[in-house]
Amino acid sequence: MHREILMAFMLAGAATAAATDLRGRVDGRNNYSSTPFPVGGTAVSLSREEAGQRRVVASAYTAPNGMYYFSGVAPGRYTLQVERRSFQVQVGNAPLQDLRPIVIAR
Repeated sequence: MHREILMAFMLAGAATAAATDLRGRVDGRNNYSSTPFPVGGTAVSLSREEAGQRRVVASAYTAPNGMYYFSGVAPGRYTLQVERRSFQVQVGNAPLQDLRPIVIAR
């Protein structure tokens, strides 16, 4: 009985170990200043190609500091959509992965 319980916990831990939390930031830049600034309230989505169809697996809005966060993302190739721009993202097998900041015109 104890062996079965231990195996169940080990399998549950292995399933969650394969998921990665993604963290990123959206900055703005205007024509008058080259200094980037955080952009809050921007829609960000993460999608994956499955059986010839693009499926959104996570979406969020940026916080006032421009940060967004997706939890429990499986390793693989994804498309990150910010406003009308798309970026290819490779998600690894780590507990946390920081994505490069995205700069948009404001």
